[in-house]
Order: sequence, then C-alpha cells, then structure tokens
Amino acid sequence: RFCTRMALDELIDEMQRESSVDNSAEDEEARREAARWLQDFASEWEPKLKRGPDDDRRRSLGVSPPGHWQRLCDGADADDVTEAMWQELPPLFAYVSDNAMSLYSPGALAARLRRVRASV
Repeated sequence: RFCTRMALDELIDEMQRESSVDNSAEDEEARREAARWLQDFASEWEPKLKRGPDDDRRRSLGVSPPGHWQRLCDGADADDVTEAMWQELPPLFAYVSDNAMSLYSPGALAARLRRVRASV
C-alpha cells in the first residue's frame, strides 16, 4: 500500500513535468486535465490505502458477481486503486486525440501506475 501511495504521487509529478513541443494545444490540455484528475483521485484513495483493506469484512460480505466491482470496506489495497482507476476515469480529456488516448486512457494510466509502482 505504501508503494502505491508513493507511485500515485510520483505519477502526478511525472505528468506535471512532462511536456513536449510536439504536443498540440489539445494534448497539453488533456495532460493538464489528466494530472488534475489524478490529484483528485489520489486525495480520495490515499487515506483508504493508509487504512488498508479489511479482509475479514470483505469475506463476510461475499464476492461480487462476475463483471461487477464494488468497494466492500473503507480501506483499500493496490488492486482496489487500479480497479477504481479503470472504473472511475472520466473519459472526456482522454478522447481529444489519438495521442491523448494513448497517454491518458484508463489502460494507459493504470499501466503507468503499475510501472511507477514497480520502480518504487
């Protein structure tokens, strides 16, 4: 959980630093919006990561149906964060161009988070 919190902070910093002369104004705006969204996402999930998952509570509530994801307790682990990123990402800023889609789509952000988490 600590690595995931550090990875979220590092990914936000990385996204705020990156800029390219090759990017269009739309891509730059998508990058800023994605970084802003990721900051809000991190402020929501970092306290849950600090609490950690309550596995006994999760087991007592049962397993969610296939294809359905639900938060079963107030805490979270790294898998919860990655799943939430897939489920909750607002797509508006990711769809401005193909380049933005490749950088800021749910899959791209989740892959970047995994990559950063592996290097922490």
